[in-house]
Amino acid sequence: MKRFKTQDISFSNIVKFFNSAVKKFSKAKRVLSLDEETAYQMFYEAMLKASLALMLSYGIRPRSLPGHHVNIIEFNAKKLGPQYDQIMNTFDKMRRKRNRVIYEADMEITESEAKNARKTAEKYLLIIKKHINSNNPQLNLKF
Repeated sequence: MKRFKTQDISFSNIVKFFNSAVKKFSKAKRVLSLDEETAYQMFYEAMLKASLALMLSYGIRPRSLPGHHVNIIEFNAKKLGPQYDQIMNTFDKMRRKRNRVIYEADMEITESEAKNARKTAEKYLLIIKKHINSNNPQLNLKF
């Protein structure tokens, strides 16, 4: 089965997904001092939502299949290019760590990991914003 499906490009949906990513990021910053694990997951989700905005800007959407987060990360890595390999590798490490925290009883997110997730998410959202805005000059995403 195909990992992606085509979808008409809707600037409204792109903006909604990106704004949702920004909102998730902002909330995660506030949660960070209270709960590292929750903040970490929220930073990851902000990156995922920004990734969906980028995919939609290309008229592509992931299918809801096992492993679709991996597919999203791989698609975005290809579209952003090799100059962003490091941040995409960090994004994938965050995905794996998040899964382990959910499915393994003795896994925890440290304060340092949560703070690094914040830095990574912030950089990533700026990268996505710049990429979408440069490919779609009629949009003006804000972050």
